[in-house]
Amino acid sequence: MNDTQQSPIQKIEWDWKPYPEQALNEIIADKEIYLPQMRAIMQRVIDEPDFFIKEEDYMGHLFAVYLLSFWRDTESFELIIDAFVDKEVDIIWNDILHEIGRFIVSTWNGNLRKILDFIKNDGVDKYVRMNAFGGLVSLFFREKITREQLLESAREIIRDCRRHKNQVFFAGFICECSDFYCPELHEEIRGLFENKLVDTDWVGLENFEKDQKTRQNENEKKDSPRRQPIENIHEELSDWAMFSESEDEAFDDYDGYWDDDDSDEDDFDEDDLNEDYLDEDYLDEDEDLDEFEPQQVQSSTEKYPGTGRNDPCPCGSGKKYKKCCLE
Repeated sequence: MNDTQQSPIQKIEWDWKPYPEQALNEIIADKEIYLPQMRAIMQRVIDEPDFFIKEEDYMGHLFAVYLLSFWRDTESFELIIDAFVDKEVDIIWNDILHEIGRFIVSTWNGNLRKILDFIKNDGVDKYVRMNAFGGLVSLFFREKITREQLLESAREIIRDCRRHKNQVFFAGFICECSDFYCPELHEEIRGLFENKLVDTDWVGLENFEKDQKTRQNENEKKDSPRRQPIENIHEELSDWAMFSESEDEAFDDYDGYWDDDDSDEDDFDEDDLNEDYLDEDYLDEDEDLDEFEPQQVQSSTEKYPGTGRNDPCPCGSGKKYKKCCLE
């Protein structure tokens, strides 16, 4: 089938290389026609996750979640949340799983309980859960929920997730709490450290308390790119390495799906590819995450000095430092 015979849907599902800008523009222009089809793709992720695990060349769901977020489709909010529940979420969504917070901000329908139950579900990937809580922080920054709602949500998560004893989850959770001023939570967070429920390779109590001395950190974090909804499809997607003309070119440029820093020639090695393309959840829970060498978190006003450009960002986003708080 040649290009003239393919529908925009077929282009984004199967024939997505090079970047299908024209197909996406056609879909965006005919929202009424394509919106139900994007929702149907998300429903299929929920109903048939094995399809998305087996069909490595299929990318329709990646485009669908960005389109629905761009359209601010509140009817898709719960579909999107449920599409990130499967235990193989890292295979289905790859790096996109770290964007769940932005999808929440973009499509939220007011159902706070849906997000809380999702975050408290220990069967959901811990990185997805911590980034989902980041979505709640972003909703607060955008005045969609009140400070009291955010504080009560955090307390509920701390109370109900303590029994899971997931140190990495709580480390990411506390990194998100560092971004907003929350002296009301200090006692509960100290308790997590005292009970050894936090991976201190990610964050230390002294660093959290340093960030909490004033509202300065909150004021700085409000406008962070990772706190914003999806605004421009092409800016979000077009520079992903997967859209390169050849696989060799994609491999040479690879830095996660997106690569906007081609000048860092010394940043890439084969281990780097595996580190980005596969979620850290492949590591055993009892391991020390030595492969990723996370650095001790410093005050975010110092932009985490000592963290390597290719190390996981200490803020807990799951992205490389150079793709997150170093920017």
